Amino acid sequence: MLKPGNKIPDFETFDQKGRKFKTEDYKGKYLVIYFYPKDMTSGCTKEAIEFSRYLSRLEDIGVEVFGISTDSTRSHMRFAEKYNIKVRLLSDEGGEISKKFGVLKEGGKTAMRVTFFVGPDGKILHVWDKVRPVGHAEEVYKKVREILKGK
Repeated sequence: MLKPGNKIPDFETFDQKGRKFKTEDYKGKYLVIYFYPKDMTSGCTKEAIEFSRYLSRLEDIGVEVFGISTDSTRSHMRFAEKYNIKVRLLSDEGGEISKKFGVLKEGGKTAMRVTFFVGPDGKILHVWDKVRPVGHAEEVYKKVREILKGK
């Protein structure tokens, strides 16, 4: 698994609206990238809803938020519509992105629940690897604010 100080890998994929995502388009920005196992499951739904609630607060302090799972773009679209998810959900069908981050579960079908806070230089500033879905978005928000105050 990638650790603080590691640079995130470059990747391209699509979000729930079919829009292309490329890491190179986000160089110079702070990012929260959270990996989760599966759309429409209880814990993942709670986590996505909470990140949606915190999205504007994170954006107000200059941080963009992305959720990634091995589900398809179409699955992400249905998930976002059903639960009014505002976060961009990135598809990792095949698990290649999860594998690059070191968060692909054994068996290779789903990602572990891990969150990365990435600096403008593409280096990881903080990792949450023991994530409990409820309360996680608030925990991330507080830690990100603390890190940014020190910069």
